[in-house]
Amino acid sequence: MEWERALTHHFLMVGPDGDASPIRSFEVSDETIAQAGGLSGPDAREGAMASFTRHVVQAGGLPNALRQGLHPNMDAQGLPGCFAYLVLTLYVASLRGNGEERNGDFRHKLRRFLGSERSFMDMPGVAGMWAGLQRWLARRRKTDARFRELVFPEVPVKWSHIGISLKFAFPTKTDATLMASFLQDKPAAAGNPSGSSRSSRP
Repeated sequence: MEWERALTHHFLMVGPDGDASPIRSFEVSDETIAQAGGLSGPDAREGAMASFTRHVVQAGGLPNALRQGLHPNMDAQGLPGCFAYLVLTLYVASLRGNGEERNGDFRHKLRRFLGSERSFMDMPGVAGMWAGLQRWLARRRKTDARFRELVFPEVPVKWSHIGISLKFAFPTKTDATLMASFLQDKPAAAGNPSGSSRSSRP
């Protein structure tokens, strides 16, 4: 699976539904990664994540991408070259904490996902790759209208390394926490989402 191409086409280009609106968030999950890879069936999610992980994590370039923003130059192939790394950060940002992590801390979740003991404290490369992707899309849109505009969210000044990924990720940590709390208070809502929607109205 050529994941850089598959993810670029799925998330950054106008899809079958014709949605050409600017991108303001990303829903990255096992399911959407499987969809990007064109995989279906009962084992699609597991197979997609195994393949995606091998491509992004085991290729060996991830630490330098996160720390320095280094990534393959794939412009000649019509690809940004950094997007698979950024999708990984979005996926990790949307993971729920395991109860031991401080407030669902991104670096804790990243270590858990990678099975790594690295601290990952220094990751300015993430913000650098987002800036590079935005410039790349702006250039591509001049010659290919299938690419969508990328609109950055407002990010607190202190979130200078991974803030863009945290803000782009959907559902956000706040959304996930609120939903988890709601389902804990009303467990019946998990099996009846339409009913829970009605019951939550004033």
